[in-house]
Amino acid sequence: MKSIVALLLLLLLPRCVHASVRIAEPITSAEEALAHFNAACDNEIKRWSTPETMARINALRAAPSLTIKRQKPRDFAGLKDPKALAGASRHDLFRTHEAILTAKGDIWVITYDNMKGMEVFLDAETGLVLCVAFIPEG
Repeated sequence: MKSIVALLLLLLLPRCVHASVRIAEPITSAEEALAHFNAACDNEIKRWSTPETMARINALRAAPSLTIKRQKPRDFAGLKDPKALAGASRHDLFRTHEAILTAKGDIWVITYDNMKGMEVFLDAETGLVLCVAFIPEG
């Protein structure tokens, strides 16, 4: 019986693992960055966030305007300071600002503008959503 279970695991496990492994998808344009974030909201962010957090993210996504820019890792060097990182991380909604320091290359930053807004950080090389953060008023 154990050998049958072991055999089934050997046959089925690679398929399950393959289905859950995310293949790196470089993001080469602002349009791709926005599309990638929207897809992440419908998938990984929705799956790993509370319903309250997801409702907040979706409300912020409805902002009347947004900006998208590609930045270099050196633009985030200030986050290496623990005080700056702690201050920036206070308003994280999904993952943390610390993840920005792990980017493999450039970082796409999507800023949803409103009285209150949201910033999204995407790794341009891997397509990984590094952080989604609330921007408080003022």
